Amino acid sequence: MDAQPIRIALVAAACLALSACAVQSPEASGTLAGGAGVVTGQSGQPAAQPSQTGAGEPTTPADATVQPSASPTPLEPIILAGDSVAGLPFKKTAEDDVAKLLTAELGPADDDYSGPFCELDPDTPYSRTLTYGGLSVLFLAKDDKSDSERYLNGWSFNLEENMVEPITLAEGLTTSLSFQELAAKFPKGKLEHNDLIGDEGYTFTTPGGIKLNGNGSVEWISAGFDSMCE
Repeated sequence: MDAQPIRIALVAAACLALSACAVQSPEASGTLAGGAGVVTGQSGQPAAQPSQTGAGEPTTPADATVQPSASPTPLEPIILAGDSVAGLPFKKTAEDDVAKLLTAELGPADDDYSGPFCELDPDTPYSRTLTYGGLSVLFLAKDDKSDSERYLNGWSFNLEENMVEPITLAEGLTTSLSFQELAAKFPKGKLEHNDLIGDEGYTFTTPGGIKLNGNGSVEWISAGFDSMCE
């Protein structure tokens, strides 16, 4: 919370130097009564004192209450696992349910593709891919019909984009681990050379089914995405 500004009031005493005494009539306004420092007017009654509150300063009613500002609602974590997104399982969760959750947490998708899963093969299942920053989420139908119901089938995350909250990885994974560090952290995982990625292409699969892929270093992470394209 930002600190409230602190006001410091500086009060200076005014000194009046009198070089000579002048005789004033009792009727003169502004005379000093008995040296007591009370300014009197012509009637002898105390004159009105100026307000100590600055003319430009707003006043607050005594019964006014200050309402605290509302705290932003914390975002629910979107955990990317080997078989689910935010706890929604692959091949069982309808497209609309996943899309509503992701849009509520991350805002509108940056990209939205619909068409055959393999663009050059119209006989492959009809698909839709929603992209939110580095996260892409795949939905597949059970046939090649565009009006067939589609279900969550997998996700991938492009590490050219930073992975920030509320998105996080399951299994205690971080995006900075090398293939060697992954093999040490997950002795039951599987490290494979992948010629389709490059000469130094590798895919490491965790025990939970998350795949970390890249040429020399991890460049993207994925789960699901059963490949049917040549």
